[in-house]
Amino acid sequence: MLKWHDVLEDRRQLITWLCAICIPVCLLIGMIGVVGHRTEQAKQLRVAVVNLDQGGQYQGKQRQVGQEVVATLKRTQQFKTITFKDAKQARQALKDGRVVSTVIIPKQLTQQLGQFQQNGQATAITRLVASGRNQFAAKYIQEKLNQVLAQENTMLMVGAENNTIFKNIASQSDKLAQQSNDLQVNLQAIGNGIDSQTLGDLQDTAGDVATKLANYSAQLNDAINAGDSAKTQAMAVAINNLSYTMQSSVVGGISNANANLAQTKALSDHNGSIQSSARAIQSQQADIADKLKTLFGDNDANKNTSPLTQLMVFKTDDTQLVQQDGQVFLPYLLVIGVALLAALIGLLLPNMEANQDILALEQWWRIFRITGVLSTVAVILMSSTAVIWRISVGNIVIIIGASLLTSWAMIALVWFLKQCLGLVGWWASVLLLVIQIIFAQPILAANSVTTLMRQLLPLSALHDTLQGVIFAGDIQQGIVTIVIWFMALTIFVVGYYRVKQRRHFKAAIEQ
Repeated sequence: MLKWHDVLEDRRQLITWLCAICIPVCLLIGMIGVVGHRTEQAKQLRVAVVNLDQGGQYQGKQRQVGQEVVATLKRTQQFKTITFKDAKQARQALKDGRVVSTVIIPKQLTQQLGQFQQNGQATAITRLVASGRNQFAAKYIQEKLNQVLAQENTMLMVGAENNTIFKNIASQSDKLAQQSNDLQVNLQAIGNGIDSQTLGDLQDTAGDVATKLANYSAQLNDAINAGDSAKTQAMAVAINNLSYTMQSSVVGGISNANANLAQTKALSDHNGSIQSSARAIQSQQADIADKLKTLFGDNDANKNTSPLTQLMVFKTDDTQLVQQDGQVFLPYLLVIGVALLAALIGLLLPNMEANQDILALEQWWRIFRITGVLSTVAVILMSSTAVIWRISVGNIVIIIGASLLTSWAMIALVWFLKQCLGLVGWWASVLLLVIQIIFAQPILAANSVTTLMRQLLPLSALHDTLQGVIFAGDIQQGIVTIVIWFMALTIFVVGYYRVKQRRHFKAAIEQ
């Protein structure tokens, strides 16, 4: 029965349990550290730039736009720029994985830009990427390069000639603001002329006068019929006063309203101030829109003007085109499969003492012929899934060979450490496998130090080799690295048995 006392007292068992707990945590932290900081790591990606521009006349000046583009690329903080003098060297750097993209500026760039106003044709800059090597890096770098080129296009378009266009637009905007202010004043004048409160009061006054006039007229008729001269005279005076009120209030108010309406009609007439202001605003707005459309290439009348972002464009060539996403995932999945296979076979391998009756190489062979056959079957089954991802049979054979050599090398690593340290050695080998899985992530190729480490580690070499096989890249360096590791670790295992045999032989002689 397993007890805490036994675990704590037995140091070897304690280390074993600690390794069992820590290794999955290390794998998780390592993967999160790599995948979770892609943006920061992407800023270390390198872009090769070749400037072949010979210069020329642009906007009335002798310029070399290619050099300006290179300077803009170097100023960006989103990636690192490396300049090459030869396009062939830059292409080779992309093929070797030293850069994630190559930008080649043509010889006639400035001259073609100088002819832009005549022919309206955008100038193409060659951009090479390798999506198969690192799909995330290729997508990231294309997006950032597009942003840099858009910035450079804007700087080129807003030159001495186009600066006048912006000044005209600013002047038109000022006039538009003044016309809007005049329109507001005229509309305010209309509002002042048409005073609804005054017209309402005028209507009330006219109603009161009409009521009083009817009342006074009735009383006057009654007084006349009754022969009451005093009342007749009083009603006559009252009607006279009411007539004065009507003349001063009602007739005067109607005259003022008529004058205001005449002024309003004049303002709102076809040739009046309001209509003139409205037409001026419409005209100014149309002028601004036309200038902006001309500047951005949207004016139908000017077929030779391209949009602002089309002054220079990238002509992209993907040297390692991804046909299916499985082609990208397969190398890393095989790396994990090979590591898991080596760990499981190493766990099943027994700790064997050196046999004095046979050679150390023969003792190694007796174990290897079993593990070799089992690992071969496993690797063939894992690699055969490449058929699904449109990989040719010839390339599948190379994938099987590279994966098989790597699995034998990793089995030898686990075998050697387990023979030397027992179960603790097996856990140590698992930790080394986990570290290699983490470093096999292609995004780590953005840093020169991690790139060197990836080139030395066997599982990273396997990953790069499989990528090279699938996407027609270089595989020689990866194959050589895998073979060296296989031979070196096999020598370690055979050497371990040889050393054990010599110790036993020496001990037997001493006895």
